[in-house]
Amino acid sequence: MGRSSSLALDVALTQRRSAVRIRPGPPPFGCLSRLKTIPLNVQVLEVEPLREFEDALPNLLTRKKYEKRLDIFLRFTKVEGKDVKERARSFVKLAKSDPQSATILINDYMRSQRERAERKEISEATLPGYFKPIRLLLEMNDVVLNWRKISRRIPQGSHFAHDRPPLPEEVKIILGYPDRRMRPAVLAMVSSGIRVGAFDYLNVGHIEPIETDGEVRAARMKVYAGEKEEYSTFISGEAYRAISEYLAYRKSVGERVGSDSPLIRDLVSGDRMGRGEPHLPKRCNGIQISNLIQDALKAGNLRTGLKAGSRRYDFQAAHGFRKYFKTVCERRMKSLNVELLLGHSVGLGDNYYRPTVDELLQDYLQAIPDLTILETVKPESESILELKRRVGELERQNQEYAEAVEQMGPLLRQQKEILTLIHRLEEDALQKLSK
Repeated sequence: MGRSSSLALDVALTQRRSAVRIRPGPPPFGCLSRLKTIPLNVQVLEVEPLREFEDALPNLLTRKKYEKRLDIFLRFTKVEGKDVKERARSFVKLAKSDPQSATILINDYMRSQRERAERKEISEATLPGYFKPIRLLLEMNDVVLNWRKISRRIPQGSHFAHDRPPLPEEVKIILGYPDRRMRPAVLAMVSSGIRVGAFDYLNVGHIEPIETDGEVRAARMKVYAGEKEEYSTFISGEAYRAISEYLAYRKSVGERVGSDSPLIRDLVSGDRMGRGEPHLPKRCNGIQISNLIQDALKAGNLRTGLKAGSRRYDFQAAHGFRKYFKTVCERRMKSLNVELLLGHSVGLGDNYYRPTVDELLQDYLQAIPDLTILETVKPESESILELKRRVGELERQNQEYAEAVEQMGPLLRQQKEILTLIHRLEEDALQKLSK
């Protein structure tokens, strides 16, 4: 096609396009009726700021603590709202529309908390705890502030407390509190080092007894089962027997105790202040057990008021049992094993240090006498412990040898068949030579 023909075609197309006109006015009736039938269900979904905040805190104890400190800040800002949900909504709205004002409010609040620390009203180490809930609320609701700049105004303080673990005599006083849930709960915490929040997840089936020499000296316990923080630890034989006695009572009053039953439940009718139904167990969570321990401390005159100039008691309530476990076990066990039984990460050791369950158990058994509070346990001599360790090592080596022999069985049979074939070939060769 020549250049003149192409030009003529372009002119024709242009004339045809110019002939097409969009008529002014409304569209035809049929078209309009079809447009009316198109559904326009467009909804604007609003996110609840406090719900986003709570969803980031799966642990109930931590959530309650964070929410309480968040509300202290929200009341300080004087934002509108009759409860913490409405106040959170108002502050997030303010932070999105005016980030600078939100930053000023946060700085003013943290300045007031720092002044409290200077007056010795609170510990300087607790200041980050007042800041973290605010940052979590805003981050979960997509509010971006200059957190690095804000954080520089907050002193870190010391990262350890100067309290001590409770003494065995003090633990005995707590165990004497007239509530049948006290012994199984406290003895489990003392001998395993679990956090009180672990009771939110602990079921009866998460505990398995371990017999040594015909006696239950320990039991294996699965902590935070089904969660990403899941780990295994041990409880003492004393704690296991206290739990067994407690479960036997629950069965005697009509409860069908199964593997999925909560380890600690509410009090039933017949108990002091009991109102629960035996066949409808309600889990006793970490907060309730913490309150129970606080009641025992007050009843045993272990919480009679702070000393002059002191901001904390000599030992913590529920968390003191975790510190007791670590302090006692460090005397008898390998430090890495203690950290594993506490559910702590050991850094690079997570990849390179992986003791077997039996190795952890043998190490844990050395601490049993000091982790036992009410019963009398005779500590084993170092020579007996060493002999048991050597027996365990020899049994392990024997098992490895048996497995190696089993794997080599087919190779040995093939070798025998080859030697038999070679012997036959040699005999045939000699017979031919003799002829």
